[in-house]
Amino acid sequence: MTNRHGPVLPQPLQAMRVRTLASTARVTGVETLADGRTVSVPGAVTERGCLVVLVQPGSPLHTALLDGQRFDGQEDVAARVTLQVHREVGGHSLVRATLGACGWLSALPETQLRAAAVTIAEQCPDETLFTALEHVGDPQAPVIAELDLASIDFDTLDARGVVDVDEYLAAGVDPLAGVAEGIIEHINDGHADLIAPCLAMMLAKPVRTAWLWELDSESIGFLAELPDMAGPAVVTLPWPHPIRDPAVLDLALHSLFVQGRCPDVQP
Repeated sequence: MTNRHGPVLPQPLQAMRVRTLASTARVTGVETLADGRTVSVPGAVTERGCLVVLVQPGSPLHTALLDGQRFDGQEDVAARVTLQVHREVGGHSLVRATLGACGWLSALPETQLRAAAVTIAEQCPDETLFTALEHVGDPQAPVIAELDLASIDFDTLDARGVVDVDEYLAAGVDPLAGVAEGIIEHINDGHADLIAPCLAMMLAKPVRTAWLWELDSESIGFLAELPDMAGPAVVTLPWPHPIRDPAVLDLALHSLFVQGRCPDVQP
């Protein structure tokens, strides 16, 4: 069991965090809400925050999407799309977050197919994407569909809840997301022995093991085993000020790991 020790985030920050998680998440399945059937599909999230999926022929969902295409969207499919983000730590792949998006799934018009196909291919390359582009409307070809979002929920190791759709779509990806992922991988792979002593110094209590779990412009999070906890806990430390500059983030991390304190850096 994992303990939830994260702070309650203000809604705009929560929306940005979920939007950032979604940007690298993989679609694991689509459930049609009318009958509860689930189909495994590849998919991803566009730069606008919209979910796009590739549905293969032979499923009721594929048939329903083609019917909706023929009748100009009058038969959009009520669906729930599940996405997951993983983190590699200590040679194990752990679920970092599970996202659930509900709304109405419909086949994309031909003018939007290529951009959606590129988005899906970046996350999960699939040769049948070419078939979907070249044989639009063919019952034997896959369908590329987009979800018109009605709600989005999240479940991470330190928080769970629902994010307002308008806030989610308006939020940008965290400005340090790309840099942060590289730093997390570098520290966990090459300097893991520094993490637990650093966290123990800041918490003033023993820490059995620890990994760098989250890192963004607002905070740093550790996945740690503490003596008084039954299982791993996420320990989140907010930065004194939001950080927008990668160089400032480097200074903050140096202060954290060398001096064992959360730095009072200016953005």
